[in-house]
Amino acid sequence: MIKIELNALDCAVKTKEVTSNRTGEILHFREQKAYIYNGGIYPKQFMIGLDKDQAEYPAGFYTLSEDSFDVGDFGALKFARNIKLIPMDKKSI
Repeated sequence: MIKIELNALDCAVKTKEVTSNRTGEILHFREQKAYIYNGGIYPKQFMIGLDKDQAEYPAGFYTLSEDSFDVGDFGALKFARNIKLIPMDKKSI
């Protein structure tokens, strides 16, 4: 099972503003810092993108939802645009 941690010290939502080159529109991207435990000595940091009106994830331990995966154009497994997290129960941590 994949284990992901959002730490209370640094999981606040950050918003990035980017101006579209094509339309000039200002786009807002919301994200949270997280850590994935993938078998190494230390977890690796990555960013989780949030949908426009999606509530932030509280600090805690999570695993990936089935909605986090997709199949690409050539049949290869890939991550969905924004991954979804499921809280882990205390026994699994």
